[in-house]
Amino acid sequence: MSAMLRAATVESLARLVAAENTLLDEPVLMPIQQGREGSCPLFAVIVPGVEAIGYAALARYLSPEQPLYKLQGKEPIVESLPLTSKEIAGLARDYIAAMRSVQPEGPYCFIGMCDDVQLCEEMILQLERVGQQVGFLAVLDTWVFQNTMVPWKWKLHYYATRLPDLSRLQPAEQVKRLSKIVRRTIDGGDQVRAAGQRRTWAQVYWPGSEFQRPVFRAPVLLFKRPKQPFYYKADPLMGWGERSTGGIETIEIELDHENLLREPHIKAMGEILTARLRSLSRQG
Repeated sequence: MSAMLRAATVESLARLVAAENTLLDEPVLMPIQQGREGSCPLFAVIVPGVEAIGYAALARYLSPEQPLYKLQGKEPIVESLPLTSKEIAGLARDYIAAMRSVQPEGPYCFIGMCDDVQLCEEMILQLERVGQQVGFLAVLDTWVFQNTMVPWKWKLHYYATRLPDLSRLQPAEQVKRLSKIVRRTIDGGDQVRAAGQRRTWAQVYWPGSEFQRPVFRAPVLLFKRPKQPFYYKADPLMGWGERSTGGIETIEIELDHENLLREPHIKAMGEILTARLRSLSRQG
């Protein structure tokens, strides 16, 4: 998997496999496409433990002159549960340090999806606090995490997608699964967990009154499906209009969320990203 990320073509993959260093530990920063020196790089931000092979496919539709790097920690910090604010801030510092080893000054350009977007946000906030410019954040069909889903609609979706699976389980496992669902229904994600315990996903999605919405200057390039899941609020900007003061540009693409970084969607994405990155390179 590491080799395929480092080499997006058959020729470059053959050279890499022939080398002797393919089994070395992966660094936080990994070049997917070297590109041309002086071109504004694109950094794919990925949380530890998540498969990222789709960015190697995306590289085929970027200009050959376009540098593309992957930023990813080596191992998962925690399975299933969300990262804490402290963990996200620490990863952001590590990723920024690695990124600035190849690009000391902005403008910086990021792309991410799902959980990765939380990390992108924190990186942007840290960079802007020290006066660095972020060219854009490309968001792949991902809503702002906090307070964008309607709780009762989300619960309806949750049960509708999981209860049919019970019929395929053994009776003992059915009881166990039902108990888990009931506990989640009773808790509702609203109870404050004991000190030292991790937040649940529900607490991430619907934080309490102490939550302060982060706001940054970087513009957002939002790739999205024309029709979003019914359990989200009616917002064509998917919550990003309240985060970015630099503006939101939306690009609608007919796609399945699970196949975002797959053919044929990546061709259109690659062409749009190449145009935006070339414009930034000319400004620099």
